[in-house]
Amino acid sequence: MFLTGAPRLAVAILLTLQRDMASRAQPSERVLASLLLGDSRPVIGLAASRRAAGQTPATPAPSGSRAARPRASDGVRAVPYPARVIVVDPHDIPRAGIRGVLAGEPEFEVVTEAGDGHQAVALCRRLRPDLVLMELRLPGLDGIMATRQIRQECPDTRIVILTGQEEPGALRRAVEAGAAAFLVKTATRAEVLGALRRVLTGDLVLDQELAAQALHQLVEAPSWAGVSLTAREHEVLRLVALGKTNQQIGLALTVSTRTAKAHVERIIARLGAANRTEAVARAISLGMLAPPAVPTHTR
Repeated sequence: MFLTGAPRLAVAILLTLQRDMASRAQPSERVLASLLLGDSRPVIGLAASRRAAGQTPATPAPSGSRAARPRASDGVRAVPYPARVIVVDPHDIPRAGIRGVLAGEPEFEVVTEAGDGHQAVALCRRLRPDLVLMELRLPGLDGIMATRQIRQECPDTRIVILTGQEEPGALRRAVEAGAAAFLVKTATRAEVLGALRRVLTGDLVLDQELAAQALHQLVEAPSWAGVSLTAREHEVLRLVALGKTNQQIGLALTVSTRTAKAHVERIIARLGAANRTEAVARAISLGMLAPPAVPTHTR
């Protein structure tokens, strides 16, 4: 039933959770994931990446060279050794912390850092890194938009979301934008390293708890003509139709004005509209909203 809303994403998350509970993925599941996701990325949960964290890293290449990693999924480009990494976070301390995690691992080389989305896209365009570790909350261009743009311009670069934004909706949007992993900053050092190694072999790695919540949202979210909105987004859309501003929506839902604005922008994008008015009109035409009542005048 949930396949009507967002089939590829729903199946990806479902298979992630299945693999997280199983010690070994079934070949039939990998084939199904490839068909429904439209790519060759096997899907794996964070618990499985913890097992990967204990794997022996690849043998370092001779100094001055970048040998190709022998282990990569079918159809996935082999990443040279060491993998070149860009760390993207608006704050110095998290960037330094990520550098510290990777410093003792010869298979990873942090080549530079970025503090905002626009800078990250520009650096990826110039340096063509193998991995990008990306925070979602970025000034200027946010992490989702930066991920989408980097994937369009640098398709061989694999993006790992490492964020403090523990929201299932954020996980869904990141995967839709092309992220190869979604981790939260409460993950351990071993979990992060294990996830990075899995990503380099072509796996999709998702935080288990958020993946389960995201799957629940996909099951519960109604779908109209291929347009799927969460219950929260439908509530925001109703307030937009009532003419509420972002600030008023935020007050009504007990969220910040910035969060309300982000909801409105996502709704407009999902409806393929140019603005709020057009989004409401399209929602009414799809039956997502009831038409406004025509006032009656009594004499």
